[in-house]
Amino acid sequence: MLPQRTQATAGKGGRLTHLADEDLLAAGAGGDAGALAALYARHSRAAY
Repeated sequence: MLPQRTQATAGKGGRLTHLADEDLLAAGAGGDAGALAALYARHSRAAY
């Protein structure tokens, strides 16, 4: 079963923007899709 998507809390001003990358990865591993979205938003430009 896939984790459910979270509300748009990963973006600017969201609850996850202040977390370190390591914390976002840990939250994502625990099923928090919003944490992975925040990590992606933070690094997507550099990756492409």
